[in-house]
Amino acid sequence: RRHIYTGSIGYISFHDTMDLSIAIRTATILNGRIVFSVGGGIVFDSVPGDEYDETLHKGQTLMEVLRGNNYSTGRQVLVWMNGTMTPEKEARVSVYDQGLQYGYGFFETIRVDKGETKYLKEHIDRFYNAWRQLFSEEIPDFTWDLIIDQVIVQNGLGDETAAVKIIATKGDREEPPFNHSLLVISRPYVHRLTGKKEGGLNIVVYPKPRQTPLADHKTLNYLYYLLAGKWATDNGADEALIMNPDGTVSETNTANVLLIKDKTVTRPASPHVLPGIIEQKICELLSEWGYGIETRKIRPEEFHSVDQVIISNSLMGAVPVLSLDGKKLKKPSNLCARINNVVL
Repeated sequence: RRHIYTGSIGYISFHDTMDLSIAIRTATILNGRIVFSVGGGIVFDSVPGDEYDETLHKGQTLMEVLRGNNYSTGRQVLVWMNGTMTPEKEARVSVYDQGLQYGYGFFETIRVDKGETKYLKEHIDRFYNAWRQLFSEEIPDFTWDLIIDQVIVQNGLGDETAAVKIIATKGDREEPPFNHSLLVISRPYVHRLTGKKEGGLNIVVYPKPRQTPLADHKTLNYLYYLLAGKWATDNGADEALIMNPDGTVSETNTANVLLIKDKTVTRPASPHVLPGIIEQKICELLSEWGYGIETRKIRPEEFHSVDQVIISNSLMGAVPVLSLDGKKLKKPSNLCARINNVVL
């Protein structure tokens, strides 16, 4: 048996007839994660502490390159957290935070076009309404426009369309001083219709009705909607149509629903549904264009008898619905394009 000293990896032993190849400083990229290993060779006179320090030293260089960086762009991603701009990988929420343990928190998602924040006042009003209802505390006093501008600029998104999310968690204290986590994060936004041959989205009825007062707010308790969206994708559709327990329409897993017939816009009546900011802007605009606005109970079969079905949210604006449960709806007009030219 021969003993060969290999420098940084220590001593290795092998028989004369064995061919041996060792890959060092090797990283594997899989599913958006980078994994690499480091180690030291253990010999007779190895000192455990020294071997441990050597292992850390070997991993340090690669970690410094990767820590806090967006691998796909090489650009460091920063988030605003509790008053400080922080590298994404260093932002931390306590494991005892009730936002993590129970989904006790809420958020707002805001569209920003080339540095212009869309409907910020309306989003913050809805955010603060959730704050008062769910936290029962005085609202925080922040200059959100400046914070969002800072996040956009620091992440190099000033010339793009971006999705900005404001997040508030409960923390773990029941009495003041509270320790909520407040975060503002951003990402480039790609429209839902980008790359699609069809000029709209296909939806399917989700078989599990929803009825909860939490639906009045954009809470972090969002698993129901995530599962509904996944179910829709698994069934070849883009969105899941969320139903009330009585079989009437509420919304989709990401958007509000509007039905258009002749010159009337119908909103679904739902005991608990998120008041959509873009939905409200669309209704105000259509009212100016001579449409009547009504709110009443809607059943899915009505989708096939109206002129057009529109779903909307703050990022994508107004988008036509093409089919329900695989059955084509009436061919949409250019109404959504006209709406988006104004509201977006």
